[in-house]
Amino acid sequence: MDAKLILVVFGMFAVINADQWTPWFDRDNPSGTGDWETVGSLYSENPNQMCRNPTGIQCQTTGGSHYTSTGEVVSCSASTGLVCKNADQSDNYCRDYRVRFLCPDQWTPWFDRDNPSGSGDWETVGSLYRENPNQMCQNPGNIQCQTTGGSDYTSTGEVVSCSASTGLVCKNKDQPDNYCEDYRVRFLCPDYKWTPWFDRDNPSVTGDWETVTDLFNENPNQMCRHPQHLECETTGGSHYTSTGEVVSCSIRDGLICKNKDQPDNYCEDYRVRFLCLASYQ
Repeated sequence: MDAKLILVVFGMFAVINADQWTPWFDRDNPSGTGDWETVGSLYSENPNQMCRNPTGIQCQTTGGSHYTSTGEVVSCSASTGLVCKNADQSDNYCRDYRVRFLCPDQWTPWFDRDNPSGSGDWETVGSLYRENPNQMCQNPGNIQCQTTGGSDYTSTGEVVSCSASTGLVCKNKDQPDNYCEDYRVRFLCPDYKWTPWFDRDNPSVTGDWETVTDLFNENPNQMCRHPQHLECETTGGSHYTSTGEVVSCSIRDGLICKNKDQPDNYCEDYRVRFLCLASYQ
């Protein structure tokens, strides 16, 4: 795996990005119009192995030779994938190609939320998400567990559970000396991106209602049902708290401003955007 650590900041959501290569894909044979190893088709057919917006690509023949070595007219780009058209070749027939892509995987920071002074060390997904909603995802794809000193958790010889679905659990009572070491964890979280800004409502009736449910129902191709984070501001671009109005801005509900709650009985006009899984569309 080629890896490069980069700090990526989505509003307040910060992760460490380490790109990794997908498997090699050979979805098409040149027996039709050519060989089409495209990003869109590969993502649709392999959503658990392929990303929607790869950052790099490698193209070669199925025999392992670089695609340029064939002398054929071939397009190879990270945004599109590989396309070889039989009609463009001198013998009207393409070689068979394969591709792989560099996709962004995102590790959270290391978390050490608990110390083993109570019943043990509990670095659980649920607790970490509640305590760090802007840094932690609800459904991580992988986990790394180690001591706070940096050793792999298995090196301690203690009875420890380490899973992406639950997190790390070490119970003092399960240890020979009735005491766990102190552990830390980090998780591999899906790729996220911001939605467009939404301004679905105006405060001319009961107020301004930019709710998650309404926005998802009205914009299913642009909005997710379970956002990771949100930003709320006026349509003029000022932070919602700058207005001094009574406004609710929550990831569960979205933005709600009720005219009756304001000193002048009228809300300003607000807009919202949400941090969603990049594959929600």
